[in-house]
Amino acid sequence: QKAYEYEKGKDKNGETILQLSKIQNIYNGTLTLLQKEGKLSTTYISDKKDQMMTAFDLAIATEKTKIEQK
Repeated sequence: QKAYEYEKGKDKNGETILQLSKIQNIYNGTLTLLQKEGKLSTTYISDKKDQMMTAFDLAIATEKTKIEQK
């Protein structure tokens, strides 16, 4: 949440904000499902892990590109 709020306050940061928003949504959805179901399948966990890793990688790559362009 803190990373999202920090990045949201910066100019020209739409892609990073989008990726952090996806991460938040995956995380919150997973917690909600865990509370409802009491457990999660290994397939579900693996799928969400991969989705979050991809979103983090894209956010980091976007930030790296912005730094390199300066």
